[in-house]
Amino acid sequence: GNRLYTQQGYYSPNYYCLSAATGQFVWGVQLGEAGISPVVHQAGVLLLNTESCTLYAIDAKTGELLWSKWLAGTIYSTPSADDNSVYAVYDNGGTNPLDNEESYVLASFDLRTGKLNWMNWIDKEVIACPVVEGGEVHVASHSGNYYVFDKKTGERTLDSKDIHAVSSPTITATE
Repeated sequence: GNRLYTQQGYYSPNYYCLSAATGQFVWGVQLGEAGISPVVHQAGVLLLNTESCTLYAIDAKTGELLWSKWLAGTIYSTPSADDNSVYAVYDNGGTNPLDNEESYVLASFDLRTGKLNWMNWIDKEVIACPVVEGGEVHVASHSGNYYVFDKKTGERTLDSKDIHAVSSPTITATE
């Protein structure tokens, strides 16, 4: 739509929309904190994390804050999205029943309201964003475990310790 979305700088909580053709100011929003992550644009919604780990959803056309959620003390991955949901990995606090260590989760939130759709455990933090393909969400953790979840229900359909992947996968239509 001929728009450029950008932050003022790492140490600023300001986020702007400019005309890509002229550089003219369209809208701006001041978030609750600085350290803005790369931004995901999906179905007219901008999604971003901040350094203190709040996930924000902003209407891309108007700059209106749709919702925000504080997720954790640190988040190393950018959220992912499809036309209905946002997928984020974060430390949920407490103890993870998979390994009795920190409790990392993959969670799905409604794109427009932020309502929690589902949450499921993974064993460690991730450094790359979840990958959404078809009806699945793919995640690789720091420990090299590779997970596949049903994107509607959150059911874990694959948990492989044999792949040893730590980055987001690339998924193709053919092998």
